[in-house]
Amino acid sequence: MRVRLLVGTLLVALLMLGVGGVAAVRIQQNVAADAQERLFAQANRIAQVIDRIDTEGGQLSRRQRNLIDEWRRIANYEYLEVGYLTPTGLRITTDNPQILPNVGELDADRAVQIVKVDGEDVNVAIRIVDNSGQEIVIAIGSRAGVVDRELFNRPMVVATIVGLLAAIGLSLLVSQQLGKRIDALSDAAGAVAGGDFSARVEIGGSDEVAKLARSFNDMAAELADAQRRERDFLMSVGHDLRTPLTTIRGYAEALDAGRVDEERMPRVASVLHAQTQRLARLIEDLMLLSRLEAREFSMRYEAVDLTAHVAEAVEVLASKAEPLDISVQPDLAQLPVGETDPDRISQIVGNLFDNALRYSPEGGTVRVSLRAANHNTVIISVADNGPGIDPEDIPHVFERLYVAQRYQAVRPEGSGLGLAIVAQLVDALGGTVQVESELGQGTTVHVTLPWQAG
Repeated sequence: MRVRLLVGTLLVALLMLGVGGVAAVRIQQNVAADAQERLFAQANRIAQVIDRIDTEGGQLSRRQRNLIDEWRRIANYEYLEVGYLTPTGLRITTDNPQILPNVGELDADRAVQIVKVDGEDVNVAIRIVDNSGQEIVIAIGSRAGVVDRELFNRPMVVATIVGLLAAIGLSLLVSQQLGKRIDALSDAAGAVAGGDFSARVEIGGSDEVAKLARSFNDMAAELADAQRRERDFLMSVGHDLRTPLTTIRGYAEALDAGRVDEERMPRVASVLHAQTQRLARLIEDLMLLSRLEAREFSMRYEAVDLTAHVAEAVEVLASKAEPLDISVQPDLAQLPVGETDPDRISQIVGNLFDNALRYSPEGGTVRVSLRAANHNTVIISVADNGPGIDPEDIPHVFERLYVAQRYQAVRPEGSGLGLAIVAQLVDALGGTVQVESELGQGTTVHVTLPWQAG
């Protein structure tokens, strides 16, 4: 990255140099054109001052020569020579002329030529002025040229070199500082990749690298929290698996040793059956939750009478509540037929109902309601009158085993993964799930699902 930054800076500097060079050339051309126009205008005024040249004598008068000398001194011309055109050619009136004898053909009333004087190039601006019928030739020359290019070239070269060096120095400084920050971010990323989720990056400033560092720190914190939850989850699952396995193993050893008489056999069989069911439920829920989180399942949408479907599910579930002296109160609005996955709806209602049974006291009530929130949304709610949930825990109730670990269930049957499974199923159906609870007053779970009447 440092090399790219340096190369990019050099390219920008070279581009600026090219643009500056083109601009300098254009400026020189414009200034030269303006200078030529001024010289031609001055030559025109000189011709007017001279008025006419005595063709018989072939020389300027003393007054005219004094005027020419004065003009040369004031304007600081290196060469200022005068002549006039005759039918036979150019007639030079200046004493000791040096540039006019060397000019080329005069085929225009104004021209710029380069002539040799003592082996050196002299830039000459030539103006032919028709003055009272006489064509007077004014030649103004300078070894430095019509425009002194050094006035432009030298500052341009110096400015370019200084700018290029400053750009290189600045790019090196920026790349060094940026490189240190990126190296620190790279080291932290390597540490996280190696399993050290405590690695963090110092955040300085508010630029893009700082935003990246802040995002990295947030990601590392999330990974650390996810690792902690995964560890707690595995420990809890291990405990839940160990409990029924211990019971099964204890009774199996007793049966193998012949310590169970015939009178106790039905009781032992009932316990073994219950524990194997609990173990099977836990394993089934673990596999289902794993597939849901990995999105390794399919949805099967079809036309469903949602009211009748939920009523049927509640009727089946009510058989679980009757032996526990828990009443079930359905409140199901009549909804038109619409598209959804009936199996997933049954799973959602079943898990919410089982969770309500786990925490409802004997003689309690579980209420199941279905209503339309608007023309394209329905709400399924399951409420109990259990111990309720602390407000601080409500944001975490759909995390795996969170509620099971923090709240003692009245009935420990089940895996404790029901709410996590509900959250995944609702998300897959494109809905949302919310919890309302107050300590000592029970808990209500609201599932909001999209619903389009067919």
